[in-house]
Amino acid sequence: QSINSMDETSDWVEHTHQVIRNASEIEKLVLDMETGERGFLITGKNEFLKPYEIGKNSLPKILDETKNLILDNPAQIENLKKINHSILFWQTEAAIPEIEFRREVNQLTRTMEDVRALVEKGKGKQIMDDIRDQLLHFKMIEEGLMTTRITATHKEVKFTNSVIIIGTIFIILFSHALSLLLSDAISKPVKLLKLTIKDMGLEIFPSKAQIESDNNLADLEKDFKILADKIKSKAG
Repeated sequence: QSINSMDETSDWVEHTHQVIRNASEIEKLVLDMETGERGFLITGKNEFLKPYEIGKNSLPKILDETKNLILDNPAQIENLKKINHSILFWQTEAAIPEIEFRREVNQLTRTMEDVRALVEKGKGKQIMDDIRDQLLHFKMIEEGLMTTRITATHKEVKFTNSVIIIGTIFIILFSHALSLLLSDAISKPVKLLKLTIKDMGLEIFPSKAQIESDNNLADLEKDFKILADKIKSKAG
């Protein structure tokens, strides 16, 4: 039971590690999206949008995987929903409008001043800062769970070690006591038979069976008694 409990706790520790790794991956993808978007705003070249597109396409899968990992934690599910909502809000309210403005600059229907004025409103930065704070809060909760579960694992290891040590000591003591008991049960009848044979050599014959227990040694002693009676009868 101790080993099973320790194994289960260890699984929860690995589970928490995976949730934290997923959160870090979400954070990386969001950062890549932001970096790609900024690169496009500066250069106007579509190849700079590649990290943005990769992040946008990869986020739904990793968010869904993370949600499945934390189904046992309603509070964290709610936190993850807020993170997802903030990412979508950043895209619709900041990234997409800024990207469209920059494309219009390429088409000569807007100027870089228009793009700069939109960016300087700071809406995108504020939303992105909120996303970082939400991800930090999400990971801090998981790290708190990690600490609790690692502590529980250490306690399980100590308890299991104690069970093994105490159990081993008990088995050794029990085996020793049992061996003494069996040794006494065997040596005592053997000694009685030895004395009986010695007495018979001196023509002293037992009047009754001395071994009363129900085992082979008792049967052997009874056979000796019968033999002694026969020898005594012939001697008489």
